[in-house]
Amino acid sequence: MGNLGIGGKGIGRVEAKQAIEGVRSADLEGIAAEAAGGFVRGELSKFQVCLPEEAERELLVERLMDVAGARRVLEERMVVVTRMGEER
Repeated sequence: MGNLGIGGKGIGRVEAKQAIEGVRSADLEGIAAEAAGGFVRGELSKFQVCLPEEAERELLVERLMDVAGARRVLEERMVVVTRMGEER
């Protein structure tokens, strides 16, 4: 893939590794489905309102969220780097 950097203040190496592991073990599909429930009906398609709720949620997740891509990124080796001199 490529390089991705995420910065933050007040978080050290241990906390960053724990956060990454937490996201890796999270139910991304469930999170995406829950987030899709917050979209306004008909935002994606005028026919969206004709779908049963579960099918509509699946459509939103499929079209608007890249769960598979997130999984691929999370499966890659990650290295947590802190600034020189930080003791976190």
